[in-house]
Amino acid sequence: MARGLVASIVFGGISYFKLAKLPMHFSFYAFVIAVVAMIVVSLLIKRRAATCWTRQ
Repeated sequence: MARGLVASIVFGGISYFKLAKLPMHFSFYAFVIAVVAMIVVSLLIKRRAATCWTRQ
């Protein structure tokens, strides 16, 4: 989520100060970066056998 916040600030600055023309709203790029980061982290962490949701 922190990557999404940082990406939002960066792309918002690019859009606000007209450093480059973005084809989509700057928040879309931040959203995509945040989703990709969450997917990568979830694939890298080790899953537990039992969690509070699956406890029997």
